[in-house]
Amino acid sequence: MIKKALFILISFSLGSSYAQVGINTESPTAALHIEGDLIIKNTSPKSANNANLKSLFVDPEGHVVRSVATQATSPILAIQTNRLMLNSSSDPNTLTAFNDGSRQSFDFIASDILINNLGINIQNGYIRIAETGIYQISSLINYVFGTSTTGSNVFINISLQKSSNNGGTWFDVVGYRPIFTINWTTGQSTPAILPTVIASLSQGDLLRYSFYRTRSGTTLQGSPITFLSIDAVYSTPSASISIVKL
Repeated sequence: MIKKALFILISFSLGSSYAQVGINTESPTAALHIEGDLIIKNTSPKSANNANLKSLFVDPEGHVVRSVATQATSPILAIQTNRLMLNSSSDPNTLTAFNDGSRQSFDFIASDILINNLGINIQNGYIRIAETGIYQISSLINYVFGTSTTGSNVFINISLQKSSNNGGTWFDVVGYRPIFTINWTTGQSTPAILPTVIASLSQGDLLRYSFYRTRSGTTLQGSPITFLSIDAVYSTPSASISIVKL
């Protein structure tokens, strides 16, 4: 080990500015490339309040990188988008499916992500978990409903669901069944805030948000709707979601 340490020091001091040193690898791809665990002991203590200190992170390729001042350092995924995520005017099947009581979901895209320190990505419209752990999830989805008459009640179930078999089967993580009274027949914004939930998630799990018109027994509840969208209205985003690893 002493010989190896001396070799590293000599390599850095005598090598050119483009020299690369590898430990447990014969093909280093950085100035210092280590394959295996790294242990650092007996370092000098520094105050956590020191403004000059920078956090280090490991990206999916194993590179150790320094945070920048504008980057969140908490293990968080933040999604917020103002794009039109669903619209029955361009997809009438969405309206038919809701009035029939069928479960539906909507897609996310990569550009919906504002902050991502968890390595999470979007896969086929779903949120894909990168690391096994315990997570806290908060969600807002802004639905816009239209009905044929004012004072109509819309019954809806909204669920955050997960799949551990690549979308083969889905199970509720948390659900919410609001009743919205619609007083603007052409389209009323109705933000739905799901209860914050603590959930155990595994690497590769998929998350989605689904919704459907509820039933009492076999009878559909509430009034049918004439318009449905998920959209940003009056500064309320289409969707705002935070996923924090605890």
